[in-house]
Amino acid sequence: MSATSMQIEADLRNKLVETAIETRGMSHRLMVSLASEIAMDILPVEQILRSHSITQTEFDKLIRQDIFQQLYREALLAWGATSSASTRIKAKMETGLELALPQLFAEIYKDGLTTAKVELIKTFMKGGGIGERAGGGSGEGGVQIVINMDAQKPAVTIDATPISRDAEDI
Repeated sequence: MSATSMQIEADLRNKLVETAIETRGMSHRLMVSLASEIAMDILPVEQILRSHSITQTEFDKLIRQDIFQQLYREALLAWGATSSASTRIKAKMETGLELALPQLFAEIYKDGLTTAKVELIKTFMKGGGIGERAGGGSGEGGVQIVINMDAQKPAVTIDATPISRDAEDI
């Protein structure tokens, strides 16, 4: 092995050790998650760091690392390449709903359920595409029965619209 290749190998080894120390031994998965969350710009960076138990000092060291900078650039490109604004908005609504649920549930149980609270939950659910019926129906007034008879056969689904009758008609 030549002196030049030995020096390159030593430099590489030192860089890897340096990176491991600077990133506090963070897993690649954690760095990918941080880069993605920051690139999406849904939450403030401080809140993202708190949720992962990372100090500002640790983050300041992390963002100087080539590997994190590369992961962040890739996350920005992936988020920006999302096929449409509606897809990005849906992802943000889903995240917003997920983050708001504990507080919403606490509020619901605190003073009882109000129309405003129900409408807020419906808005988040609709924005996140959660709870939509197959076929794009509004879900109002319909009945859906799912019958699972056998694990080997697909479930049978029956959609129906109830017939409203007055008590006098029965």
